[in-house]
Amino acid sequence: MSYPMKTLHRALVAIDFSDKTDDVVQWALTLASQHEAQLVLVHIANPDPDFVGYGPGPQSIRDHTADGFHDERSRLEELAQSLTNAGITVRWHCLQGPVIEALIRKASEDDVDLIVIGSHGHGELYRAVLGSTSEGVVLQADCPVMVVPTRR
Repeated sequence: MSYPMKTLHRALVAIDFSDKTDDVVQWALTLASQHEAQLVLVHIANPDPDFVGYGPGPQSIRDHTADGFHDERSRLEELAQSLTNAGITVRWHCLQGPVIEALIRKASEDDVDLIVIGSHGHGELYRAVLGSTSEGVVLQADCPVMVVPTRR
């Protein structure tokens, strides 16, 4: 039995700025070009220490967290601009919070047709202890998820 392919209008692309980000972006760029679709780039930054339950800490830690968030936001904006220059319609969001939940929420809010995410190929022990972001997204998403294998 074959299922009709839904038209791809908008794809969320999970960006983590690892050395595998280029692979994920390249797949998303190819899909967006083929379908004249919009890309929604989403990066989930490290949460503010208050968010994860720490009490007020030294100002230096808060400043470091703020600087990191600003740098990641700038990198995401630069990536979005490079895709825009390539003729792709792009929106981007730099968010904080639990990664899986934030990606699922943003996918729903932006009514995406597809989520593109990388799989870092960690071993069984890593997944047993820390879980797998891509696996969590696949299990919780309301739309198809394309997992780009990034282990070589």
